[in-house]
Amino acid sequence: MPKMNLHITQTTCPALRAEAALKGFLESHVKALVCAAGLLGSRPAVRRTARLIEAILTAPHLTRRMRQDLIGLHRLLSLDCVDDCASLEAACFGEIDPASPIVEEICELSDGLRGHLIALADTEAQDPLWNDLTAAA
Repeated sequence: MPKMNLHITQTTCPALRAEAALKGFLESHVKALVCAAGLLGSRPAVRRTARLIEAILTAPHLTRRMRQDLIGLHRLLSLDCVDDCASLEAACFGEIDPASPIVEEICELSDGLRGHLIALADTEAQDPLWNDLTAAA
């Protein structure tokens, strides 16, 4: 009797494909994401972003905490926190020249991350196998 391969490949699980695409995005934009986080959230955001990306790139699966932190990174890049004038994010944002090319790059990073987060959320909602895999992690 032939051996059965029980390893789930990226081609058999849409959620794993979405996760792999997210990891590819993070890996190819790590420097830009960390720099953008630094511009919008100073040193604490640099540390959080670098740790998050490293953790994601080395983990077999995304954890709930990683997903929450990715949403937090997206919120930072999307300027969700600049409404509070007393916040560090508002102070950092105030230092950026709106005509700077970095503004467009940050927008592109935010849009790219958002697309991957939506794709991941869509596949997770549709794939009960994914929920079983991540519940054990």
